[in-house]
Amino acid sequence: MKVYGPYYRKDGRQHVVIVEDSGKKRTVSYPKYLVEQKFGRQLDPMTETIDHIDTDFTNNSIDNLRIIPRSQHASEDAKRRKFPEVKCIWCETIFKLTRNQEQKKKKAGPFCSRHCSGQYGSHLQHGYTNKLETKTLPEKEFYTLKSLDIPKTNVE
Repeated sequence: MKVYGPYYRKDGRQHVVIVEDSGKKRTVSYPKYLVEQKFGRQLDPMTETIDHIDTDFTNNSIDNLRIIPRSQHASEDAKRRKFPEVKCIWCETIFKLTRNQEQKKKKAGPFCSRHCSGQYGSHLQHGYTNKLETKTLPEKEFYTLKSLDIPKTNVE
């Protein structure tokens, strides 16, 4: 068996390439490789994973690595996740982004609610330059056909 690496990925994590005597190649994360060498067995990729105890993925000290079930690792990562606080561009409320809001790349935003997003979109569609500017029509004219200038057609 030959081991090549560790190599650095774009995100700063490390991996190694293992070439077995049979010629089979596999790429493994460097922390996983270290733990497999320590215990003398391969980890089950469906049930086991490696966790950095101090959450610093660049600290590959064997004392900082532990084997845990994948489900436990996923739940711990979800709890450790910190979402940034931002200001709504419409109502200026301070709120924390959700996971979905953080992942989506939007042309406008962030918005604290769908209501603020809708208000912002409505003002853009009607040509307002800011939220304080309003254009109102008298209630009677708004609902009459005369104000819409639509010619009546006879459809039979």
